[in-house]
Amino acid sequence: MADLDHALLLARKLWKLPEVRRFLGARLDNTIEFDHFRALNALDRAGGGLAVGELARVLHVDSSTASRLVDRMESRGYIYRAEDAGDRRRSTVNLSASGWTALATLQSVRIEALDDITREWRAADIALLATLLARLNEAARGLSAPENEAKQ
Repeated sequence: MADLDHALLLARKLWKLPEVRRFLGARLDNTIEFDHFRALNALDRAGGGLAVGELARVLHVDSSTASRLVDRMESRGYIYRAEDAGDRRRSTVNLSASGWTALATLQSVRIEALDDITREWRAADIALLATLLARLNEAARGLSAPENEAKQ
């Protein structure tokens, strides 16, 4: 298990490696922050607008962090806020046309980086890694704390 733990720590750092950052930075304009990808992707996967608090939960950050991220993305035109049709007191964050373009660009560049990183790999190995990581993620979602720890 220690080997798996170490491998997951390395995988988490992949997108932050200086070599990978240079690769991505050379292909992206300087208005797109790497932090935008997770938020843009979350909004895309939600299939509609999310309140800032919902976005914070999806990104596993506190509401103030999500709010600052939304402000930066709104100032760059990647998202817009809209009144919630079901509750006029609530607003949702939605992808704008520029946001969709930024998301597509980020996805394309990340895929290009992964293609380059795994160019020596067999297609079956890439598919297996993707399957196993998805399986691990699904199992982690089912993890629950023991009852006495959950109450603390």
